[in-house]
Amino acid sequence: MKFFCATFAMVVTSATQAEVFTYECDTPPLSVWEVAGEWCSPLESLKNGLLIHQVDLCPGWPPPGGQFVFYTRSLADFDGAATFFVQWELQTNGDSSEFVGVCPASLSLGSFGPVFYQIVIARDTAKFHRDDGLPNIYISIAPDVPHTYRLELFGADLYTWYIDGMVVASGVPEGAYPSFYPAMNFGTRAWRLPNTTRWNYIRYGTIPLDAAGDYDSDGSVDEFDLSFFVECLLGEGVPSGPGCGFADFDADGDTDCDDWVAFQAHWTGPPAVPPIPPPCAVVGDTNCDGAVNVLDINAFVMALSDPSAYAIQFPNCPMSTADANGDGAIDILDINAFVALLQ
Repeated sequence: MKFFCATFAMVVTSATQAEVFTYECDTPPLSVWEVAGEWCSPLESLKNGLLIHQVDLCPGWPPPGGQFVFYTRSLADFDGAATFFVQWELQTNGDSSEFVGVCPASLSLGSFGPVFYQIVIARDTAKFHRDDGLPNIYISIAPDVPHTYRLELFGADLYTWYIDGMVVASGVPEGAYPSFYPAMNFGTRAWRLPNTTRWNYIRYGTIPLDAAGDYDSDGSVDEFDLSFFVECLLGEGVPSGPGCGFADFDADGDTDCDDWVAFQAHWTGPPAVPPIPPPCAVVGDTNCDGAVNVLDINAFVMALSDPSAYAIQFPNCPMSTADANGDGAIDILDINAFVALLQ
């Protein structure tokens, strides 16, 4: 699930503040990454916001060792950071028998130092490599659907690996990371079998720990922060998951509309007024002034008769506020329900 759909964003502040990099959507990797290695002309395409790798055996070359493509990016800006995370989403149909060749899909954090992390993903299994002296960790995953992976690092004290928001492994690392000229690599490879891997996004940076709304700690709470707040906005009683501490203002373990009220209070923009997420919009408050009253009538009529004009007149107000009867459509059947809300 993606709410922030810019090609990439890099926010760099002081060493004590957060930095966030996001690569996603429909831009070729070479716009922000460098090629770490490529063999035998694998097929790469962009479709529906996904980076798709199709790798096969090389014609004329006996297996093992088929097509591959890997990209790299320096993490020098994060060298010595007290915290670090990387999160990504992908789906692959590659077989776990390909793990022997570091296939089908992998993302790794390396350096010239002793610490090395590598997560290799197959259709139904994920493998976590922490250090040559430690056993690999294997986790079964549901096949044929995308999964979200996240690795959080807290210096030399703790690593935590999540799959779809659930902790699957944690422990004390071999040392602090990022350090010693760190870099990140990701890519797809065929060993003895072909595979198709779909990358949705890769996001990494230092970890925002406090509920201040400022996800990237750049001193403002704006559209960039809003996109990630909405991603954390799972509702009352639903654990908000890793990376969402910045959004849980009341520290009750979830991110809901109570937190949205607090987030609004911290808003600096741009824009001047934050768009209201649909889950927190008040039905009937079609002008989004915080009350349902006669001042909403003109806005309701506009939403009913001219949705395009409504979107221009009330850009921060979800159209769903006019769905007074809650049937998922905005039409004449909402009129009586809207009138009842005014009484």
